[in-house]
Amino acid sequence: WPFYLPMALFIPPTHAIVHKELNLLYQFWIHTEAVKSIGPLEYVLNTASHHRVHHGANRYCLDKNYAGVLIIWDRMFGTFEAERDSGIVYGLVDQPQFWNPVKHQLFYYGKVIEKARSMTNWTDFFFAFVKGPGWFPGTARLGDITFVEENPVREKFEVPVSSFLHFYTITHFLLSFIAVDFVSKSMELMSQPVSILLALYILWSLTNIGLLYENSSWAWPSEMIRCTVTLLLINQLAVVFALPAYVLQAMFTVQDLLCSALWCWLTG
Repeated sequence: WPFYLPMALFIPPTHAIVHKELNLLYQFWIHTEAVKSIGPLEYVLNTASHHRVHHGANRYCLDKNYAGVLIIWDRMFGTFEAERDSGIVYGLVDQPQFWNPVKHQLFYYGKVIEKARSMTNWTDFFFAFVKGPGWFPGTARLGDITFVEENPVREKFEVPVSSFLHFYTITHFLLSFIAVDFVSKSMELMSQPVSILLALYILWSLTNIGLLYENSSWAWPSEMIRCTVTLLLINQLAVVFALPAYVLQAMFTVQDLLCSALWCWLTG
């Protein structure tokens, strides 16, 4: 978003926001394998086929098809690549092996900093931040991609969990979904501190779901604390979850006891 700020000198912010949201809405239909081609429009628009390449970890897919709506920009600047019949392996070259959403947001910043700190001079230190993710001294701006396999073989990251956990996490995901809907509809009526605290609570809930699916040692203790906090604020959160306070109280009391029991069992 910092790169959008200079537009404010020429384009009214309201126009820029609407344009950004329309661009975001357009992204929904191109994240699919169901649509193979839309004919001549493939030459102009960013399509599902072009965007599949963008998300590929195959060698030919790297640093390609950055377009939001119009693929003409990639065609003009040399970053266009058509989809091939060899199949696409989705993901990143250095694929994260965890479910934690916060860690996912920060993971590659850590990788970039790690690479920058390995440089021997200030020029290369700076280039580590502004050049391609595969760049190292002595390579082109986007780096040397020959070390990446043309068709990488990658096993799906999956930690064995019980069927009970699916029921538990789906319940809390739905509650988080209701909370997000409440926050988005009531933003103008809430103070900024309350909005921020609710957003952090929702983020905490979703992060715990990721930790539970990783079998992290922090998962059940964190979930126990979250359930306890929910019980302490049950009257306020009942409005957020659109459920009677006694229903939430019963639900989170049972789950708090369950988290405590599981934590004791796992650590004992």
